[in-house]
Amino acid sequence: MGSLIKASWPSFLLFLLALAAAAPARSASGAEVDALLGEAVSAERSGDLEGARNALRGILADAPEHPAALRALARISARIGDWSGASRALSAYLAAIPDDRGAREALVQALEAGGQPERALEERARARGFPPLAISLDGPVVVMDETAEGVAEGGAGPPAVAEPPPTPAPPPPAPPAATRAPGGEPAAAPDPARAAREVRYARALDLRARGDRVGAMVRLEALVAEDPGFPAARFSLGLIYRDLGRYGDAEGMLVLAAEGSPGYAPAWLSLGLVRIRRGDLGGAASALLRALVLDQDLAEAHGALGVVYRRQGRLDEAVASLRRALALDPGGWRHRANLGVALLDSGELVEAEVQLRAAAAAAPKAFEPAHALAVCLRRLGRGPEALAAYRRAVALGPQVPEPRFELARLLADGGDHAAAVAEVDRYLAIVGEGPPAAAARVHRAEWAEKAGRDPR
Repeated sequence: MGSLIKASWPSFLLFLLALAAAAPARSASGAEVDALLGEAVSAERSGDLEGARNALRGILADAPEHPAALRALARISARIGDWSGASRALSAYLAAIPDDRGAREALVQALEAGGQPERALEERARARGFPPLAISLDGPVVVMDETAEGVAEGGAGPPAVAEPPPTPAPPPPAPPAATRAPGGEPAAAPDPARAAREVRYARALDLRARGDRVGAMVRLEALVAEDPGFPAARFSLGLIYRDLGRYGDAEGMLVLAAEGSPGYAPAWLSLGLVRIRRGDLGGAASALLRALVLDQDLAEAHGALGVVYRRQGRLDEAVASLRRALALDPGGWRHRANLGVALLDSGELVEAEVQLRAAAAAAPKAFEPAHALAVCLRRLGRGPEALAAYRRAVALGPQVPEPRFELARLLADGGDHAAAVAEVDRYLAIVGEGPPAAAARVHRAEWAEKAGRDPR
């Protein structure tokens, strides 16, 4: 018997090895991955960059294509000057998430710092083919404010901005009862023309409050023509021009209002917001900083400055400004959503998800945080959650094209090519013709061919 066991022992070992090879490899659960990502974030914040890298390597050993771990590893590698490691991690991340322009620009910087200028030029050219993260109809920024009507309807709403108080307080009229000055000299008589203009000004504000912006504009233009030294009328007229989309006229009028009342912070704030709309980021920053000199606790100015810094690529400053805005206005979901997007651009996906979930919960009918959350979940590698989030974003902003194409891409990645084709057709119906449509049609042809081969 012993000799039989001895003779069969090599065969038994081979049998055990075959079983081990056939057994499925154990993969980390979503909860375990989230826990390791949390460890990495905590270690990075405490300055333990090596501990953070080890936690991320633990994820990548089991899931080498995990996008959130790759993005975080790239950021930490860059912080310690490991440009080769940062480039490798970013290249692997972009293989999974090719449309993340922020990551592609980070790869350009890593390649330049690592002494690979030719590859950096190639990646810079590729980056131009991907627009910045488009969160709202107004451009690649979460809007800083919405009209109440737009939020109530559940759509993106018009691209409104955080609105300051309606006017600076006009100087009070001289009291009519006084007939003598303190020294006994006859007092100046009240100016009946000025008093009449103030009554007309109040009526113009009433028209604006009731939604008749054109009627208010006509009256305010007449007032400004009659009395150029009436800064309150200029300020209100600038706001109406902005409401009507006449941003050039709005800027000119708000410059006059701010210079006429240089100590009034909302005038500088409003000027900064209009300059953001016009794409003058340097001028916007200058006006917003002037507002903050006058009122350092003006949350809207900190929030708007964070948006400017994000558009300029100054992500650390953007995050700091938006954190300050949120500290001053903890219930401001727009500040929170903008902070989430800045963190998303920075590759800090774990905290970005926290902020965007909170913003989406605070404004469940708002399109912008819902879309940003969907983008974040996709970059975190959480496909099923991202798919549900994209469907919600599309429902909230049915005429916004970007999430429709992103949803189509996600469906195709999951193997549902027929649904991807249907979604890209909806995207094409919105965007019409042009380079984005041409690129989408290339994908559509590929997905339609695969849909024909999909098992029914």
